[in-house]
Amino acid sequence: MAYCISCGTKLPDGAKYCVECGAQQPSAPAQPMPPVYRQTYSSGSPMQPTYMPQPYPQPQYLAPQPRRSYVGLIVGICSGAAAIAIVLFVLFTSILNFSGERTYSEALRKYTNIMAYGGGEDLIDLMHPDYVDYVIREGYCGNRGELIRELHDETAYSVSYFRDTYGSDYKFDYRATDTYFYDRTDLEYLNDQLFYDYGFRSCATEAVTVYYDVYISSSTTIDYESTYFEAMRVDGRWYIVPAEFWY
Repeated sequence: MAYCISCGTKLPDGAKYCVECGAQQPSAPAQPMPPVYRQTYSSGSPMQPTYMPQPYPQPQYLAPQPRRSYVGLIVGICSGAAAIAIVLFVLFTSILNFSGERTYSEALRKYTNIMAYGGGEDLIDLMHPDYVDYVIREGYCGNRGELIRELHDETAYSVSYFRDTYGSDYKFDYRATDTYFYDRTDLEYLNDQLFYDYGFRSCATEAVTVYYDVYISSSTTIDYESTYFEAMRVDGRWYIVPAEFWY
């Protein structure tokens, strides 16, 4: 039931004008529309609507992953590289087979021990490679192996002499008494001799003569003799001067 907004007369529902005063009445407010739902029908009851709510996607949470450390990988690579470098160095040096010694004292010690106790095949390491080529080229030895055997036999003979003279328990030692280093004139003369006599392609940059006493002792005898040793430095290595050999 509605009433006139002007005179208050009772009006039927939906009246637009008052029947007493003729005043226009306000229209009724619009009713909100009911919500619309998505409907599906099942095969069992085609006329029965079924409300199917659509689920909202749930957020996915991932556990944090630990950061990967590369320290172990780097250490492994470095260790592997170092191992490879060591192997290559050993192979490289074994292929080159460096001869000579780093100091003239080492060359003298090696030479003295060979002459006292044998191992003459190692004397070839104290020969400059060009001199070895000269010995083979001139026909003193057929090849390097034959030269090594001859050096071994020569020192074996001297060892046999020491053993027969002083007994099998002999000991060999030396003491340097004087050392003479070649001056410039002597070096020039030595290099000329190396070139004309042996065909050396390298030049000695240093040379020395060491005078020393050799001491031989055993359970029954002590003896000594004075001698000398000549060495030259070529390409950073020390070799015996070729004139000391018998070729």
